[in-house]
Amino acid sequence: YTPSHLQQGKKYPVVLVMHGCCGTDSHATLRNTVDPIVRMWHNFGANKQKTPTYIVAPATSRGWQQHFPALKKVLDDLIARHDADPQRVYVTGFSMGGDGAFRIIQQYPHYFAAAITMGMRFHGDSTLVKDIPIWSNQGETDYFSRALRKNVADIRHLNGAPQDTGNVWVTGVNPRYSNFKGYDHGVMWIAASTQPLTDW
Repeated sequence: YTPSHLQQGKKYPVVLVMHGCCGTDSHATLRNTVDPIVRMWHNFGANKQKTPTYIVAPATSRGWQQHFPALKKVLDDLIARHDADPQRVYVTGFSMGGDGAFRIIQQYPHYFAAAITMGMRFHGDSTLVKDIPIWSNQGETDYFSRALRKNVADIRHLNGAPQDTGNVWVTGVNPRYSNFKGYDHGVMWIAASTQPLTDW
């Protein structure tokens, strides 16, 4: 998505959105690429962006990591030729896409300004991501993100917080964390529609 009425010489943010698993037919692809983590950048039903933002929402049927070099080329091209702001490159994802978001910020740790993950635990090297602003969202009974509280606490510990702070948001200590009681894996609608994620 390219914002309308772009002003010459002005820089615009860009967000990479990675959908969850799975599906290979056209219906599944369309469903996955228009889910709430895309729509929140358009203020849902208002279909209007608060801040004009490029949105890159690719599709895959199995995993994201093999696509990272190609996705980075797309982002680099937006920066080089289309006034995307290299200081405001964001990534977000749900489920398989949340895993992709965690993995891509490890592969390119100085590239992304922030990450929003939903419905997935962190896999990898916490030291590579501890300085990247992260807002992680979890359903209370979600199996796929069951270790997320500990992941958040571990990264916060690297940033100087006490070890037992995974269950709540600690002001000034990264990452930010939200847990939605009564929700399982399908946390993206409630997370995207009830929190100021794009303002953050």
